[in-house]
Amino acid sequence: MEDKFKDVETTTKIGVLGLTFKANTDDTRESQSIKLVESLLSKGFKVNAYDPMAKVKLDNINLFSSSEECIDNSDAIVIATEWPEFKDLNIKNKFVIDMRRMLSLNSDPNLKIVGYYG
Repeated sequence: MEDKFKDVETTTKIGVLGLTFKANTDDTRESQSIKLVESLLSKGFKVNAYDPMAKVKLDNINLFSSSEECIDNSDAIVIATEWPEFKDLNIKNKFVIDMRRMLSLNSDPNLKIVGYYG
């Protein structure tokens, strides 16, 4: 999945929505989201994140208290965990990678979904 960012400038702020290994838990052990965050940081990206339940401290990322705040402060969005609240996100004019097939391609003509992965 990281190859989707190979041509993206490292000054881009990437918002990762969901840090737990699955929805409805605070467990981040073996979380692919955490591995993604670590990979993006190692490549020099600025990373923002939001998760409704995760209680994790990660160096060099901005943790936000709402998905809206994370989206507003990011240039690109990765939906990494299938939290129900992510189905109705208001994402305008952002580069989006939906790893959990949460968003409908027909829901908003301004939505720029790069691909579904997962």
